Amino acid sequence: MLAQGEEVDTVVLNLLEAWCSLIFQIKDLLEYLSPGTILFPHAGTHLNVANPLWQGFAKSKDDIYTSAESGERRKAFSDLVRNSEGEYREYYQSLSRNFKDLKYSTNDALREYYLAANRRRVASLSASARKRTRERLLQGVNKKVTKVRGKKTVKFGFIDLRFPASLSAVIRDEVHVQGFLTPGLNPNVYATSATPEDPARRLSIKLTTENDQGRFQVWVTAGGDQTAKQINTLVEILEGVPDEEIAKRPRRFLGRDRLKGRPRTSYTT
Repeated sequence: MLAQGEEVDTVVLNLLEAWCSLIFQIKDLLEYLSPGTILFPHAGTHLNVANPLWQGFAKSKDDIYTSAESGERRKAFSDLVRNSEGEYREYYQSLSRNFKDLKYSTNDALREYYLAANRRRVASLSASARKRTRERLLQGVNKKVTKVRGKKTVKFGFIDLRFPASLSAVIRDEVHVQGFLTPGLNPNVYATSATPEDPARRLSIKLTTENDQGRFQVWVTAGGDQTAKQINTLVEILEGVPDEEIAKRPRRFLGRDRLKGRPRTSYTT
């Protein structure tokens, strides 16, 4: 127990930790740590070696930063950087700067620490995007109508949902899109070129729109082998199949991912 007292502000507490850490760094750390240990403060090194001011922040052990999803934690941190002033603002900005500096460190361990954290960040972003896709498509979402090569479509993730010619003439600027998954062959299957082995054969997509003539609902369909491959991937995203598993399976669409050596979109055979 280095210090004891009433609850104090986060920054004040970090200053107290820094003071205690420096006491140990002067003598005891030099004696007990193994040779070659980095004593100059760097983000990613251990407590009592790195300056505690460079650690992560939290208002309390149970606050949103420690309990929320990573996307919410990033937003909470961004809000602190934007809304804080003076020393507080500099403190939170320094956390980001010092961490990003690790990318260019000459120390392999520190550089790998940064890269590993970046991989976790990318994976977290992907998981959040998948969750939003599942919720929005299966629960229904309003989407803006765009034109691709003169034809009206709705962009949903990596897929351009096509309209039947009969509906294109009456459709307006926004439509309601909802997907439906069935255990077996869907009677209103979207990807009409799906094979019996394709998960795409289990997905249907319904569009709802309104104009002066009333309210229209239609089950959208689209042919083509590439369409079936795209829907294969979409169905497995909806069902929570990991990216690594999707990439191993035949007739799948793979998006660009430079970290995984995919500079452009592709299809598995």
